[in-house]
Amino acid sequence: MAGAKARIVKVAQLQTQTVTCNLCGSAESRLIFPSTVQSSAEVADYVSTNTDYGRYHNIVQCTECGLLYMSPRDIGIPDFYGEVEDQAYLDTWEERAITFRGHLELLKKIKSAGKILDVGCYAGIFLHEAKKAGYEVAGIEPSRWASEYARQKTGAQVWTGTCERITLPPAEFDVVTVWDVVEHFEDPSACFRALHPTIKPGGLILVTTHDIDSRAARIFGKRYPWLMRFHLFHFSPKTLGKMLRRCGFEIISTEYYTKKFSVDYLMSRLGLRSWFPWFKKILVPVPTGDMFLIAARKPDAARGSGPGEEQAG
Repeated sequence: MAGAKARIVKVAQLQTQTVTCNLCGSAESRLIFPSTVQSSAEVADYVSTNTDYGRYHNIVQCTECGLLYMSPRDIGIPDFYGEVEDQAYLDTWEERAITFRGHLELLKKIKSAGKILDVGCYAGIFLHEAKKAGYEVAGIEPSRWASEYARQKTGAQVWTGTCERITLPPAEFDVVTVWDVVEHFEDPSACFRALHPTIKPGGLILVTTHDIDSRAARIFGKRYPWLMRFHLFHFSPKTLGKMLRRCGFEIISTEYYTKKFSVDYLMSRLGLRSWFPWFKKILVPVPTGDMFLIAARKPDAARGSGPGEEQAG
């Protein structure tokens, strides 16, 4: 679908709400990055191919636990994601598949087979790659357009909605993956708690996101590219690990990884148009040092703790 465009979700008058810390519940925070949104009438773009970097509401840091999050933030975000149609995303299928193949290599080191639930699966690229690699797959995706596309593309069961609003089967999955979407969740703690029962005892949850404590984030400061209006949370390995432990998981490992992008994809993220099809085949590693993966385990029933019972470490 060369040249396809995304349909931006537009709301005449956006309303905002102030929120408390999703990790520890504290209402005490300090301002880190002041808002760059001039008025509530500005259009919010919640499509995956959004290049509107540098537009965000106040980003604050909890003075109790250190979590960085956006407050105030837009009201009605799940509805925005439900309406998203992003045909332009399909143009970058192969480039994004390269990243997911890398994630699969990391997963294979600790779980070479089993049933995977991919949270925020969008159009199903990871589902497609994991199925080819021999895993059983299912997904959750709030966008009605994307979830239907994923079902048609992969033949997998894909629930439309958000994980905390869907009743998932108990002890169903060996692995839950949360690839680069936890920063978008309205309530990541509630999502992790909702996912806990559907993971088999001894099963895994793998989460990737950007590290707000990384050198790249410190150097760029308020111009850090991942400071965007639809990124509601900015984790570090410390804060994300603490949240997972509070939701009943044991941390296995944390590691950083380097993404590879095509020249065509990098140009598109800068708002530039590529005139040469072969730009899609030229891959460039981007070693920013700020992308990390946390692998955690749901403890066996005989020795484990449940959501809300933080474990030592």
